[in-house]
Amino acid sequence: MNENNKKSRGWLWLAPSIFIIGILSTAGFLKALQNSLAANQHPLMYYMELYQNPVFLKSLGFTIWITLVSTILSILIGWGICKVTVPYLKKASNRLIIWIPMMFPHFVWAYMVYLLVNPSGVISITLVEIGLVENRESFPLLVQDKWGIGTIITYVWKEVPFVILMLLPAYVEMDTRYKEQASLLGASKWKVFKIAELPWIAPTLLEILLILVAFIFVGYEVPALVGSSEQKALGVLLFDWFYGGNVANRPLGYALAVSLTITMGIMAWFGFRKARTMRQRLVNSA
Repeated sequence: MNENNKKSRGWLWLAPSIFIIGILSTAGFLKALQNSLAANQHPLMYYMELYQNPVFLKSLGFTIWITLVSTILSILIGWGICKVTVPYLKKASNRLIIWIPMMFPHFVWAYMVYLLVNPSGVISITLVEIGLVENRESFPLLVQDKWGIGTIITYVWKEVPFVILMLLPAYVEMDTRYKEQASLLGASKWKVFKIAELPWIAPTLLEILLILVAFIFVGYEVPALVGSSEQKALGVLLFDWFYGGNVANRPLGYALAVSLTITMGIMAWFGFRKARTMRQRLVNSA
């Protein structure tokens, strides 16, 4: 079976899932778009209200904060671990140890983080018992705090294995002859990384960045479980506007949902096109 037939067969197997997900997603988006447009006034009235709403602006800033910190830390830690442990991760049993966190849903992992690092949690009690902390009240607040530390810890702990999973094939397939030649020609470590390593992993890093940003930016369960009630992420705010007691906020919820969908769609479109271009350029230069 040639390569084209394999791809066609793969798409054929995926077609039912893509069709159902596509229909449901498109119907949901069109319904939200319809409800976000004011009927008897300026059609974009709810959008103008949304972008001037102080609660939304505060939530947007907080969400950008936890998204950027969680994404950057996850990529840097996952990248570092993958780079150092590539020879060991070729063995399936070693990969399973690192990927254990991926077996649990995000809300389960968030609950585990809560049990570990809340002021009455396992770590706090242990530190008090061995005398490193005077009492539980002295233990720093790491969950349901205003900086979103518990949310960031959960996302980083959960996403690092995903980063390793994505980067590992790129490092395994990397042609190390370029690095050896560059080193023999006297290139510095930074130069070797820039010309012989970064081009191989850059498309994958960009794809990881897009996936993590999209997932964390609109995430609900993690900030809802370990986040603060004063600093709400956009996913939590959106849920409150839809299912809270004030129905006047519901059109703002629709406007927010449509805005998030369009923003993530544009980001994914340009990002994945850029990653594909980078990968094609790498293939052409090989």
